[in-house]
Amino acid sequence: MAVLRSRNNLKADQSPFNPFKSKHHSKGLNVPLSSQDLGFGEGAKGGDVMVGDPSELEWAIDTLVKNYNKYSRRGCCLRRRHGISKNDFRKMLSHQLNHMLTDTKNKQAADKLICDLDENCDGRISFDEYWNLIGGIASPISCLIRQQEESVKFTK
Repeated sequence: MAVLRSRNNLKADQSPFNPFKSKHHSKGLNVPLSSQDLGFGEGAKGGDVMVGDPSELEWAIDTLVKNYNKYSRRGCCLRRRHGISKNDFRKMLSHQLNHMLTDTKNKQAADKLICDLDENCDGRISFDEYWNLIGGIASPISCLIRQQEESVKFTK
């Protein structure tokens, strides 16, 4: 099983975080359809487009979406099945998450993670399932940061 690299060795699947199951997910927020809508790329149109540079959070979200698209669109662009294949998911783990997760090159550990993430059992990782991975990684990191901040407060 791929696990987070940390002092506490927290597992990536221990996080209950799932933004797509939140009751607040569809409360009328306008979500842009493309990076041009955000004003990140050339050809951005007026209207509700950002003025100035995007925030760190906006860049981070844009990066996560681009990473998903990079690994979900390999091969023929006319493919009907969407999502990241098992093989491409293994590549993504070893190329993109090798500093945060252990055993990213271990095929059995990657396959176990795929099975855990693949809620609809279609053999591919959808964007929602990918986002569960991101939340599962980010949540324990957030806890570690809070613990470190608390330990700094007590040492002062």
